[in-house]
Amino acid sequence: MKKFKYKIILFFCILLFSYSIFNILNWYKDSNSIAKESENLLNTANVINSEIASTEENTTNTLNSSNSINFDGLEEINKDVVGWIQVDGTNINYPIVQTKDNSYYLNHSFSKEENKSGWIFLDYRNDINNFDKNTIIYGHSRYDSSMFGSLRNCLKKSWFNSSKNREVHLTIKSGNTTWKIFSVYHLPITSDYLATSFKNDEEFNSFIKLIKNRTVFDFGIKVTSKDKILTLSTCFRTNERMVVHAKLIS
Repeated sequence: MKKFKYKIILFFCILLFSYSIFNILNWYKDSNSIAKESENLLNTANVINSEIASTEENTTNTLNSSNSINFDGLEEINKDVVGWIQVDGTNINYPIVQTKDNSYYLNHSFSKEENKSGWIFLDYRNDINNFDKNTIIYGHSRYDSSMFGSLRNCLKKSWFNSSKNREVHLTIKSGNTTWKIFSVYHLPITSDYLATSFKNDEEFNSFIKLIKNRTVFDFGIKVTSKDKILTLSTCFRTNERMVVHAKLIS
């Protein structure tokens, strides 16, 4: 009887180990595929990686000298492309896509291949050509820092202390926009920061107060009901989200 129980336990241990190895191999497969695809898209879009500082926290990606993106080339690959995002002091340097829901690009790459890394995508409710009061962009937080994985840099004091950081650069077909970060935090899963429109200025001001009070750093930036906000949302832990808010400055 004891030998039988031992065999059962051993069988399940082997099964669990095999399942873990299978998931690890799939994770690396997805990550390698995304890395290659990202590099190809940088070349297609005519974007240059420029490391302003040598530390990981201060890696900055910049557009080419003409500040333009080859959207025609990107659209040949995926017509869902709506923009390109770069975040100072992170590795974030990707085209943004948008479709009819907020689920498809959770497990599909830019080329629409199934991939658990997903892609960077705009909330289906937002209009990229006419920014809402709150424009929301999502991405997975990958352990290899791909997608929104390096957004965690924004929680580090070294990131906050660098004058080269604190901006998000969002390029759309009509031109380039710059957004100044004013709040970064992580919290248990909630949807209260995901509103895209507001009934009136009073409701929007309450929203601004809510998200500013959560920040781990005091950016000293005034945000009013006349401003437009960009929200970046990603995973932090199993039941937590990390959020970055920035306001449109140009």
